[in-house]
Formats: sequence, structure tokens, C-alpha cells
Amino acid sequence: MERDSIWITAVVLLGVALSVGAFFLVRQWDRERAELTLSLEAQATASLARAEAEMCNEVVFALGELIGQRENLSRAAFSEIAQPLLRRHPGLRALEWVPVVAQGERLRVEAAAALELERPFEFTQLKLPGALQRADESSHYWPILYVEPLAGNEAALGYDLAHGRTLETLQQARDLGALVWSHPIRLIQETDHQLGYILILPVYRGGRSPETLAQRQAELIGFVQGVLRTGDFLQTSVREALPRMLDMMALDLTPGNPDRVVHFLPAGPGPATVVPTEAEMRAGWHAVHPLTVGNRQLALIFRPTPAGLAAGHSVNPFGALLSGLLLTGGAAMYLRTLLRRTARVEFEVASRTAELTAANQHLSAEMAARLAADREVAQQIQLLRTVVDAIPDSIYIKDLAGRFLLHNAANRRLLGLAPDD
Repeated sequence: MERDSIWITAVVLLGVALSVGAFFLVRQWDRERAELTLSLEAQATASLARAEAEMCNEVVFALGELIGQRENLSRAAFSEIAQPLLRRHPGLRALEWVPVVAQGERLRVEAAAALELERPFEFTQLKLPGALQRADESSHYWPILYVEPLAGNEAALGYDLAHGRTLETLQQARDLGALVWSHPIRLIQETDHQLGYILILPVYRGGRSPETLAQRQAELIGFVQGVLRTGDFLQTSVREALPRMLDMMALDLTPGNPDRVVHFLPAGPGPATVVPTEAEMRAGWHAVHPLTVGNRQLALIFRPTPAGLAAGHSVNPFGALLSGLLLTGGAAMYLRTLLRRTARVEFEVASRTAELTAANQHLSAEMAARLAADREVAQQIQLLRTVVDAIPDSIYIKDLAGRFLLHNAANRRLLGLAPDD
């Protein structure tokens, strides 16, 4: 019994160990499957954002090339061209035309714009935080002359970028002859707390970028600008595959950028009630996808929501554990039954063996007794023969057929028989 208990205990311990191992293994498989799903979702979202950013660049390029070939493009023509572009790419909040206006042309341009808009118009600049005032006199101006759509962007109309926060970016784009993204800024027309980017493309006379720096500075006729609100851009660019289980944070990793965290977009509808830090986004499982657009080095960080984390916690590990324990219990019961049956068989074999041994011993004793009796009979017969042979008279015994059964030596001599006959 002690040996049986050892075997059953060993099977139970082995089964429990394998069941627990299966639990952790299946849980790891579930976690890896969930992480793969989240990774694919994050990759798809980042790819959509990257493609939309490239399309926004293409829109600005196309508009800049058109204006370069038609320097006297009217406000109505600009609107007619910009409107379908904005409808196809809602990630762009606005398209703007910023001409180079010499000091002597300022009044004429302001008067013409006021006549077209049927409202007062002047070049403005920020002299106090949040307060637009008439721009100071300067040798040249870079005002936002056209903007589409006008609704919601009225504050930007007439803003002189030669005195704005993107002046260095404008000069960089002019000198490079290339599309340049500004650093993340709060747009002049912004009423919320979103940061935005300005896509700045220099436009030169004839629509072609001159080869030398001096020529680019001399032949500049203005800038085409695409305006992005980061949150709107991210939400509209991934509208077909908005991550339902992933929070998303956009970072600007460009050296020298003052605002590293650009925007936080929570999973699902509605604005974020609490904006996490970058460290909190990177805590636990997360995915980082670089997003290089123009001269900016952006990155998108994705982390799972509580629902996304719960999706990786299925009942499969507990099913594996329960199945293993049930199999262990079944194996232990089967082994217990088998050991009991074996014990019964062994007991029956031992009983039968003992019975056979006793019977053999009894038969051996009987045979020994019978042999002893036979020897005693033989001795008595021999004694009788000796006594009968010693009698001098003729003695004999015959059966009914007349055959001699016994006769002594005197009778054999009388008959002339040999001693052995």
C-alpha cells in the first residue's frame, strides 16, 4: 500500500506541475497573440498617418507649382483650386498663399484685399500676447493674403509672417528651396489648446527653384502654406482605422524642439480627460513608430487601453489548467484502480500457490507413507518365505487354476525345480 501511495502521489505531483506549466504557457501565447494584434493595429495606424502626411506634402507642392506658373492667381481662383484639395485631405485645416509684398506695395495690396473681401483688411502682427495689431512699417512683408477656408481662419488673414514665430522656418525654406515643416506652434487662429504645424513651400518666379542661394533670395515671390492642427490631422488621417484599443501620442523628436509632446489622442471617441506623460506612455507594453515628414522627426507612441489589456486575458489558460487537473485526477484514479486490481491478482496468486504447495506436501507425505508400507509388506513376505523355506515338509499354495502361488524349498526339491522357480 505504501508503494501504491508513492506512485499515486508521484502521478498527481507530475500532473499538477504539467497543468501549471500549461497554464503559464497558454497565458504567454494569449499575451503574445494580443500584443501581435496591437502591434499590427499600431503599424496600420502609423502607416495611414505617414501616407496622409505625404499626401499633404503633395498638395502643397501641387499648389505651389500652380502659383509659380500663374503669379497673378486671383483669390477666387485660389479658392476654387484649394477647396477640392482640402475636401480630399481633411487632415489639412487650411491652405494659404503668402506673397512677398514690398513696402511701397503695402497700401495697394491692403486696399485690393479689402475690396475683394468687402471688409477692412490690413497687415497685422502680434505685439502683445493674443492681441493682433497693425504691422509696423518694414522693407517687405510676408502677409497671409489668401486662406481657404476663410471660416474659422479669419484671424490669420493679413498676419505678417515676417514678424511671426515661423520667420526662421520661412527663411530656411526660402534658402533651401524645399518644403519645410515648422516647429509645433499654437496657430494664430487656434481657439483650443492644440499645437499645429505649418507646411511651408517657397515659390519662385517661373515656378522653378533657382540653383544658388542668392538667386533663391532674389527671385522669391511668396510661400504656399499648409496648416495642420495635430489632433485633427491624426484623427482624420486614421479615420478609417482609428485604434479602438490603443491610446496614441505624437512626439516631435527634432533636435531643438521645445515641445516634445505634440498631441495625445485617446482610443475611441471623445477628448482625453487626463493627458499622460511620455514616461507613462512608455511604461509597460507599447509600440513606437517613427514618422519622418519633411525636416521633422516625429514618432507615434501607442499603448493599450484597459480594454486592450483585457483582450489579452482570455479564459484559455484557466481552461488548460482545469483540463490538466481533470486529466491528472483521472490518471490518478485509473492508476489507483489498476494498482488495486494488481494487488488482488497478486493476493489470489499467492493464495493459490500456498494451496498448491500444501497439496503437494500432502501428496508427498502420502507417497512416502505408501512406500514405507510397501517396504514393510516386502519385508514381511521375505520373512514368511524364509520361515516357510525352513520347514522340512513340502508346503505349497495353488490358485483355482492350479498355478503355484507359493511353495517352499522342500517342495521344489520334491518336484526337481531350481531354487528360483
